[in-house]
Amino acid sequence: MGFLQFPVRRAVAVFCLMLAITGLGINSYRKLALEELPKTDMPYITVVTVYPGASPGEIETDVARQVEDAVGSLDGLKSIRSACMENVCQTLLEFNVGIDVDLAANDVREKLDLIVNDFPEGVEKPRVLKFDINAQPIANFAITGSLPLDALFDYADNECRDQLATIKGVADISLTGGSQREVQVLLDRNRLAAKGLTSMDVVNMLRREIRMIPVGRIRQQGIEYAIKFDAEVSEISELEKLEIANSKGQRCYLRDIGSVLMGSEELRQSASVDGRPAIAVRIIKKADANAVDVVDRVRQKIEQLKKELPGGIELIWVSDTGNYIQASVDSAVSNIWQGIVLTAVLMFFFLYNLKSTLIVAITMPITVIASIFMISLLGYSLNTVTLLALGLSIGILVTNSIVVLESITVELKTADDSKTAAIKGTENIFAAVIASAGTNIVVLFPISMMSGQIGQFFIPFAITMVGITAISLFVSFTLTPAISGQILKREESKSGFLARIEAGWNRGFARFTSLTTSFIENLLHNRFYSYVCVGISGLLLIHALWLVPRLGFSFLPISDRGEIIVKLELPTSFSLERTIADVKEIEKRLADLPHLKHSLITAGKIDGNIGQTSEGVYLAQILCVFNDKTERNTSIFELRDMISARLSQIPDTLVTISLPDQVGAGAEIKLVICGNDFAVLDDVTNRLVEQTSKAGWIRDVDSSVRPGKNELRIMPRRAVLSDVKVPASYLGMALRTNIEGSYAASYKKAGRTYDIRVKMLEQQGVAQIAGLQFPGLPGYPVILENFVDINRQQSPILISRHNKMRSTMFYANSSPDMPLGSAADRLLQLLEDSLPAGYSAEFIGKIQVMREGVADFIEVGIIAFILTYLLLAGILNSFSQPLIILLTIPLGLIGCVWALSLSGEPISMMILLGGVMLIGIVVNNAILIMDKVAFFRAQGKLPSQAMKAAITHELRAITMITLAAVFGMLPIALDSGLGSELRRGIGLAAVGGILVSAIFTMLLLPVFYCLANPDS
Repeated sequence: MGFLQFPVRRAVAVFCLMLAITGLGINSYRKLALEELPKTDMPYITVVTVYPGASPGEIETDVARQVEDAVGSLDGLKSIRSACMENVCQTLLEFNVGIDVDLAANDVREKLDLIVNDFPEGVEKPRVLKFDINAQPIANFAITGSLPLDALFDYADNECRDQLATIKGVADISLTGGSQREVQVLLDRNRLAAKGLTSMDVVNMLRREIRMIPVGRIRQQGIEYAIKFDAEVSEISELEKLEIANSKGQRCYLRDIGSVLMGSEELRQSASVDGRPAIAVRIIKKADANAVDVVDRVRQKIEQLKKELPGGIELIWVSDTGNYIQASVDSAVSNIWQGIVLTAVLMFFFLYNLKSTLIVAITMPITVIASIFMISLLGYSLNTVTLLALGLSIGILVTNSIVVLESITVELKTADDSKTAAIKGTENIFAAVIASAGTNIVVLFPISMMSGQIGQFFIPFAITMVGITAISLFVSFTLTPAISGQILKREESKSGFLARIEAGWNRGFARFTSLTTSFIENLLHNRFYSYVCVGISGLLLIHALWLVPRLGFSFLPISDRGEIIVKLELPTSFSLERTIADVKEIEKRLADLPHLKHSLITAGKIDGNIGQTSEGVYLAQILCVFNDKTERNTSIFELRDMISARLSQIPDTLVTISLPDQVGAGAEIKLVICGNDFAVLDDVTNRLVEQTSKAGWIRDVDSSVRPGKNELRIMPRRAVLSDVKVPASYLGMALRTNIEGSYAASYKKAGRTYDIRVKMLEQQGVAQIAGLQFPGLPGYPVILENFVDINRQQSPILISRHNKMRSTMFYANSSPDMPLGSAADRLLQLLEDSLPAGYSAEFIGKIQVMREGVADFIEVGIIAFILTYLLLAGILNSFSQPLIILLTIPLGLIGCVWALSLSGEPISMMILLGGVMLIGIVVNNAILIMDKVAFFRAQGKLPSQAMKAAITHELRAITMITLAAVFGMLPIALDSGLGSELRRGIGLAAVGGILVSAIFTMLLLPVFYCLANPDS
């Protein structure tokens, strides 16, 4: 094989190539973005349709049904979910993965354009929005101080927001707490009635009088002038001088019927930080922005703003994802280098040759650095998934170099020189190494073809692992023999301390080899022992399969991010002031929690679940931020239990406690129940909540079923209104001005624009509605209660629909005593008996993705098994021999399950990924043995003799390979740093699978082979 001779004969060229690749890799590492997860393209589109003044019921009938019918026939549409709220309908369209979202959005717009004219009058044109999961909140900070809340909000909205918006990578800045400044025209109802005027007269006058109208252009003597008619006011005091009416020579000015002042919009949201009133600021990054870089830029800008702050204002940094991502990446990188060091030390103990150890210590880092260059070329970032691929590959990538190096070392004992030994040793092992690496590649190939949502996360893992394996092969067949040919020499006799240690080690390993071969020889020569060994292995496999469902299933491990979100839902009749007062009392219960750094409260707006409203003055949320887990001795789960215990007995308040994870902070369990009758849906959902609230196997039980909100519905008496010549719409607008106020015009000052809002001065509750007066027929004032019926009733806060049917939602989180998948199965069992005919239930969210992922992984596992068999059959030129090798795959399952059972880790998507990866790893030892068996059979040895000789010859290499893989992955399995939860499970499973598989392969492979190929 001439190409294998080139690296040895042209070593300088190989060294130069490797130096170039190393330089490119280091340069790529500097520029690679740091992210928590790979960028994904989730095909979601939201249709937002505004219908001012409409109730949820009217929204459902007049808007939601029409939108759903219009888009329901689109190709690739997976599900439709609608949320019908007061004034607005939000319809979420989920498409199959792989659908082009831009094309789908155009199709949605075309469908909606066909039905726009069918909407009732007043419905605004639907807006089509593309949802991008990569545009995530990355930082929270608060603006507080001794200034009034209006001044804090004014600074946040007009100074801070503008400065932050210029930062590269920032997509949006949301503010919670405070309200916009506005010019308020406050009318006195008695003086207004005395003048025979209505609030709408004032609104219409302001709209007519305060305007800026472009007139056109004129030219004079070659100079062009733009002409504008400027009827705007420069000071708000000018508004009071405006003439409202002139009747019989009596002029009525605005100051005669009210007053004008600079105020603020009605406060509907509130925030506080560490018990102090504040404006909460949330930074959202652009989809393609690097989270860590954006957080760093925002922090720098905040530090700059702190130096320029007006007196009485303070900025408090609450939390961000940048620190967690950076620490998680640093921990993963540390795992990689720890694995390299451990593996190099292990190699020294086996080889007792500094030069051989040096070769391994050089090839491993170069392979890693070259892999980083490859990651950059693929357009990936350094994230949990790609770094996990690098970390798991440490023990695998060194395997190829070890096998090549071991073969070269053996040849060195008889070869004329080191270069000849390097060439011959590489040629001898070429086929086995290619086969071993090939199995690693073919099992990962099906993962790269996964089509579900979970595949979006794991495709980068598979492609990265394939690339690393290819790079490892390249380095093993180029750099390893090149260095070996230059520095390895035939060893003379050693002396000294290390020589004595080496001699002792070699004697011990020789004894181990002797015992192993003797045991295997007894197995092969005694059929009874062989069958007993096979039987015990079968029982252990059955036991492992029995353990699998008892381990439980979960989506992804929850990471300790040092944050807990407490959502509070008070009675819907509560005002914002009462909500704030109650939440402050709740905050006091949490004030002395250990390791608490900050608590950020927002009232009026929360992070909502699908199917639940996220805005309302009766809703509140507390973000509890703790020290990093490396700085405390209490886990985030223990802190969650403390919070749960302290908030367990709060009357009239629904408390939901959640931990943010890789996909947000929503409930883990989301069960949608569909049907046509809301009464039946509410009854089924409430019974399920009642059955599970105190069950213990799930926690944080909640549903979308809520009591209606208090509502006063004013119904016009049309006949009476007709008699006094008052249109119903005119009456409605007068009511709006009386209660909420009506926008009339704009006031501009110092480069800023303020709304001018007209409203009544008094706020007297229901009385101000019933006693409203305005002119009717000349000389006869109209009192509202004489012309309308006022009904007290309750209206639904939200109406949910799923796939064109009415629906309710059940929410919960898994308990430590029962994994997510088991809890989901138990919920469905509870529903089977209580679900009426015509009603259905299905999981959405994490459980849906998890179940789709499990199905995908089963398919991937089967394909990987078949591809591995076909590859081995092609390499070994036999259809039967690969079957013997494939019998070692279930042995890896035994070790994997044992490791998970002992550590208490449930089966997650990461574990399934590791299971597929193990298919390609655990057969490597068997490939080496079978390759050597074929060599000895070709020399005329009997099957049992060939197997014994192969075991004796390859035991040292297999032991090194196995321990190298285990030591390389051990830092991942034992890691406790930030973000380790996502990596630790797959590390444990891989270590257990590789270790147990290696032991059983050495025992069972000879038995299977000799049973299939008897000496006779």
